[in-house]
Amino acid sequence: MAYDRYCAVCHPLSYSTTLTGSFLRKAAAFALSRSVLMVTPFVFLLDRLPFQQSNLIEHTYCEHMSVARLATGDIMVNAVYGLVIAACATGLDIALISVSYGFIISAVVRLPSSEDRSKAFNTCVSHVCVIVLFYTPAFFSFIAHRVGHKYIPLQVHILVANLYVLVPPMMNLIIYGIKLREIRQRAFTMFSRFVGGDQN
Repeated sequence: MAYDRYCAVCHPLSYSTTLTGSFLRKAAAFALSRSVLMVTPFVFLLDRLPFQQSNLIEHTYCEHMSVARLATGDIMVNAVYGLVIAACATGLDIALISVSYGFIISAVVRLPSSEDRSKAFNTCVSHVCVIVLFYTPAFFSFIAHRVGHKYIPLQVHILVANLYVLVPPMMNLIIYGIKLREIRQRAFTMFSRFVGGDQN
């Protein structure tokens, strides 16, 4: 999305020729491959551990460190690998997003009219909201599961991990959809009726 916004703001005339179906398929294949390559070692790291106690994890889904904590062996490698992968993947993502937005801001401030600047920045607001909604609980979850699990209550771990997995996909429709005038007007009308109905 950061590259999409970069193309839309910095190179609007070549947008449709740059972001072709072929390019998007390659980008999706790259993202999928990167995820598989990063996650696959977790399986082997868990497979090498001895498990002799309960198989009941204290989590709502099969999170790597929750499963690793059931092992009777040393899980330091699991914790370090998870932290390194989280830092590298997230760090690379944030670096690339920052570079993209650096170019966008540079292009927008050179626009002659304040209306054009406002319109250009407005196209990026949705994406920035999704980034914040995704990375904030993700960072907390990654760090807390590896460093602060003794000091942070289990319920907080689970709540934040669920927010990280569920909220960004649910909010995408709202965040991106609210920008469309028809959806915004319909939502406003429904909200007005709801509030007006409560008063009666």
